[in-house]
Amino acid sequence: MFGEGTFNIFDQWLSSQKGGLFPKDFLYWVREGFVWLYMYEDGMNVPKEFELIDFQGGLYAVATDIDQKR
Repeated sequence: MFGEGTFNIFDQWLSSQKGGLFPKDFLYWVREGFVWLYMYEDGMNVPKEFELIDFQGGLYAVATDIDQKR
């Protein structure tokens, strides 16, 4: 959760990744709380606090927004 040690490590790591036109991070909610994923690429240096998972394929919709902008 926000403000916790693991989140802070993820935030620092995520901020060090190169940005691009399309998002590579995905945030969603499950009953236990938020889950934040980042698309793995070969050779990526992933902190030991995180695990690599085989995310099920399929069609996913992603929406973006800039808060408080009209």
